Amino acid sequence: MRLEPSPSRRISGRTFNRRDGAWYDAAFRGQPTTDVKRGTDAFRKLDGTLRNIANSLDGVVVVVWKARAYRIQ
Repeated sequence: MRLEPSPSRRISGRTFNRRDGAWYDAAFRGQPTTDVKRGTDAFRKLDGTLRNIANSLDGVVVVVWKARAYRIQ
């Protein structure tokens, strides 16, 4: 049986790998995350590049931004 490699995407100079139903920033190392929901005030307050990354990927996105990890859904 041959396993297919997990899909990956490159957005805004960052690599994201799909695993366990979510997109993970290659820089993520298991650190605690701040949960943010799309469409909320908290989401709109995020940096524009971070919002663009989240909107470019479907579903849950875990991204490291300025030394903090965000779980955006």
